[in-house]
Amino acid sequence: MRAAARFLAKHSLLFALAACTAARESDGAHSTSRAAADSAFEIGLIADCQYADADAAGERQYRLAPKKLADCVDDFDTRELVFVVHLGDFIDRDWRSFDVVEPILDRARAPHHHVLGNHDFSVEDARKELVPARMGVPTRWRSFVERGWRFVILDGNDVSLLAHPRGSPRDVASRAWHAARAAGRPEWGGALGAEQLAWLERELASADAAHERVLLFCHYPLRPANGNELWNADEVLDLLAAHPSVAAWINGHEHSGNYAFERGIHCVTLHGMLDHFDNAYAVLGISREQLELDGSGRQPDLSLPLAEP
Repeated sequence: MRAAARFLAKHSLLFALAACTAARESDGAHSTSRAAADSAFEIGLIADCQYADADAAGERQYRLAPKKLADCVDDFDTRELVFVVHLGDFIDRDWRSFDVVEPILDRARAPHHHVLGNHDFSVEDARKELVPARMGVPTRWRSFVERGWRFVILDGNDVSLLAHPRGSPRDVASRAWHAARAAGRPEWGGALGAEQLAWLERELASADAAHERVLLFCHYPLRPANGNELWNADEVLDLLAAHPSVAAWINGHEHSGNYAFERGIHCVTLHGMLDHFDNAYAVLGISREQLELDGSGRQPDLSLPLAEP
C-alpha cells in the first residue's frame, strides 16, 4: 500500500486545484474535461479469479479462489475506489461456479465491471449465450466516462472457438476467421471482430475530440507478442496508436503477469489471482501525468508515466 500512499499524497493538492479550476472555468467542454482529468482517483483491478470446485492442478488453486476474492474485496472496501474491474476468467468451468464467486464480488462497496474471459464460457453450449447476462454484462463491449477518462471494456472473445454455441453463425464465422488469419494459434485465444473494431475506432475518435484519456480493458494481452496476445493484436495496436488519447491497455489471461511499452501505450498484464497460495490483485491510481499500480501479494507495483496527448 506504500505506492498508493505516495500517489495520493502527491496528488492531494491536485484535488483542491481541480475543484477550484472547475469552479472558475466555464468556457467549454475542453476546460471541464481537463480539470476533471487532473483529479487523481483509484480503481480496483482483479484478473483470473477462475474458481472451480476442483482439486489443485499445478499452481492453480481452484478452491482457494473464493477466499482470495473475499480478502481482496475486504481490502478494496478500506479504499475509496471509484469502481472495480475483473479482467476475465471469473470462473474456470461449470455454470454453478458463478453462484459461489459472484455474491462475494457483489458485496464490494464500489461498483464492479466484468470483462469476458475464455474460461467464463466453459459451460454447456446451451448456456454460452447466457454468460454475459449471468455476469451482469449489459453489452459485450462498452465504454463509460469518469473524471475526464474514457474507460473501454473490450470483448476479446468476439471471434472465438469457445465462446459461441457449436454450429451457431458466430461459431462458424469464428472458425473461418481463425483458419484464414490465425491458423496454428491456440484455440483458447480470441480476437476483436470487424463490428467491434469499427465501434472502437469511433470511441477513440470521440475521446480525441473531447480531450479525454483512454484506458482499455480486455482479457487478452496486446503486447508483448509471445503467443498469448489477441489473435489480431497487430491490427488493434495499429488502431490504438493512431489515437493520442490512448494511455494504456490492461488485461489478464497470462497468470504470471507481464508488461510492455510500445508506440506510446503501456500494456499491463496483471498476475492471476488463481495461482499459488498467495493472493494477487491491485489498486490503480490514475492521474493526468501517471498511472500508479499498487500491487498486493504476487502483483508487483508499477509506476507508469504518461506523456501529454
